Amino acid sequence: MQSLILSTIGGLLLLLGASMFLPLVISLYFGNGGEIKALAYSMFITLAAGGVLKYFFRLNEGELSIREGFIAVVVGWVICAFFGALPYIFTSCETG
Repeated sequence: MQSLILSTIGGLLLLLGASMFLPLVISLYFGNGGEIKALAYSMFITLAAGGVLKYFFRLNEGELSIREGFIAVVVGWVICAFFGALPYIFTSCETG
């Protein structure tokens, strides 16, 4: 059932990427140049990674067992922390 776990992680990444849209709009409104690029790149990378996982590991019939659910939660937190940190990584790279 690895495909079920990876598809779930893909869905999480799609939600995380979509949630980066509001900060991007606010950054555009206030005209923060470096942050706009960092948020846009992070959003597109996150959406692309989530889309790839969701597309290639489509949900099959079945349910997650307790063990698979635990793995999905742990991996989901780690992956979301990494992708959530991308705007900070890209911003620090631009400002030096």
